[in-house]
Amino acid sequence: MKYVSIKKFFPVAAVAVALLTTQASAATYTVNFNGSAFPVPQLNFVNAGGSGLNLNVTASDYANTNGTPTGGAFNLGQYTGGIGICSGTATTSGDGCSSDSHYVDGYNGDEMAFFNFGAGNDVSLTSIGFYVPSFATDPEFDFALYLGADAPLWVSQVDVGSNSGGFKTYNLSTPRTGSLFGIGASGTDDYFKVSSITFDYDVSAVPVPAAGFLLFGALGGLAAMRRRRKSV
Repeated sequence: MKYVSIKKFFPVAAVAVALLTTQASAATYTVNFNGSAFPVPQLNFVNAGGSGLNLNVTASDYANTNGTPTGGAFNLGQYTGGIGICSGTATTSGDGCSSDSHYVDGYNGDEMAFFNFGAGNDVSLTSIGFYVPSFATDPEFDFALYLGADAPLWVSQVDVGSNSGGFKTYNLSTPRTGSLFGIGASGTDDYFKVSSITFDYDVSAVPVPAAGFLLFGALGGLAAMRRRRKSV
């Protein structure tokens, strides 16, 4: 009687174990918001920054005590410099907004843009890009950062340096994790556009259930071979 060596099953089992022990790896993605589009109720970015995630952006004013949206929704536009908020009347000429600056600002109430990756799609926000106009009068540029319903957190008046206008990047000393973020003006003298966001997202290269089935199949084959050898 010819025996089949169980060593033939070892490579399969080894691969299955390796797949099961594969850890999720974090990759870094950046979404750039520079563009040219008149204000609309929401902006949608498919495969945001190449992450495979869809990003929905809306805007409103917000409560400066806890960061939650208040009042009705505002329109958002994409401009040279990034996303701005129109809390006035959206138009189809000029910058697309009347009775209000097309920046994120606190002039007519504190405005905030909300970036939503969808429930369960937690990312770690690591940096935010801004465009600051040269006419902004605040000697230091501040903004409000709100981490939404997944894990409420309020960060107020974060200094990003001297306000001389142009593009600026704020790197978070501690990445903020969640699926919903709010970026808003923290005072009447703050004006900016959100030019980009950078985040880390954990991606598992191999689905664990598939690896599990492979492992169980390999172990089952080993058990069958052992029974076969005993019965001969």
